[in-house]
Amino acid sequence: MVSLSLALAREARENFDEAPFVGTLRYFASIDSGTCHVPGINVKASFYERELKKLGFKVTLTYDPKYGNNLSAVLEGKGSVSMGLIGHLDTVYPVGAAEQFPPRIEGSMLYGLGVDDMHGGNLLMLEALRFLLKRGCRNFKKIVVILDNDEEQVSMHSRPWIQELLKKHQIDVGLEFESQEEMMGNGIHITDARRALHVYDLTVFGQAGHAGLGEGVDALRELVAKLEALWAMEAQYPGISVNSTNVGAGLGISHNITPAEATAKISIRSTTREEHGTIPGIVREIAETPIKVSGTQAELKLRFHSSPPYHATPLIKRLAGLGEAEARKLGLPYSATAKKGTSDANTFAELGIPVLGSLGPIGGGDHEAANEHMLLGDPLRDKFAFVVGMIARICQEWAV
Repeated sequence: MVSLSLALAREARENFDEAPFVGTLRYFASIDSGTCHVPGINVKASFYERELKKLGFKVTLTYDPKYGNNLSAVLEGKGSVSMGLIGHLDTVYPVGAAEQFPPRIEGSMLYGLGVDDMHGGNLLMLEALRFLLKRGCRNFKKIVVILDNDEEQVSMHSRPWIQELLKKHQIDVGLEFESQEEMMGNGIHITDARRALHVYDLTVFGQAGHAGLGEGVDALRELVAKLEALWAMEAQYPGISVNSTNVGAGLGISHNITPAEATAKISIRSTTREEHGTIPGIVREIAETPIKVSGTQAELKLRFHSSPPYHATPLIKRLAGLGEAEARKLGLPYSATAKKGTSDANTFAELGIPVLGSLGPIGGGDHEAANEHMLLGDPLRDKFAFVVGMIARICQEWAV
């Protein structure tokens, strides 16, 4: 006997209409919507507000003048499980990038800003819900859709709002619709664990002087020493990785002047809660203590940080097992593995809610304007079928 979830998934695979899906994504990719670009964020929020209302959701837009609209949508059903489905509306690209890199199709790939991270996942979520609800599938207690506006800055602004929603609606299970990495190969490869992130601005102050005479206090030399000390954390903590960008000193001054100021942006990722908790103290000590050049001072600013890292708990493994069962029934390879980045899934896990990530389409080139892409054809059709079946299976089999 074919299960309801499998029957729905097979029907979804057979009836998926790629052309309008791609058309909507091309429209989204032509609109700038980097974090804090309110006009673009709001256009996309309004689209989902309109479409979710058509499906019977009660939709709320929560406006912020800096970030634009956050969207939450609630639909009550007749079952026992409450699901939270999450995506984000922002991308990493600056204003003007959409005009410079218009969407295009090459072979079996759709290229465009945000098509993989994560317009494709948001739209896949919407269309899966549309498919299920049109067929009368309401054996859930509640579905809450969350689309936030600042995930690319680890949802520092949105996180309290997200967690308030999760608590208010007593969410039992979470699904995060970031993309599935193309490098994982064919099939269904979802995420059951993620790392965490801290991002800092570090500025070192010295004193200008004549470099040829050895005068001044070299801020850049001290900054380099501090960066080396930060990189050394990777040897001490195997789950930590450190990346440094925007390093600069002495811009616009003569080559023979000792730099009085040097700056860097530092991102630190951690794999365990213990590592996550130790990072602020270690970074602060390195910043405050002169290492190589006496007489320097430093200013450290925390730009943002994510929720703590999480691992595959017994409940997450159980949820992943439902995914495996659905993928196997569809004849698709399957894996549930850790991912090295952070996402809004961390926000669910911080509250103890079992969550799976990478429910979105398959693609790659994220954060590369000329190369971000999503796979079309069978990979997209299969992922759509899996998501439909997965939601239906959770409704059937997740005992609260």
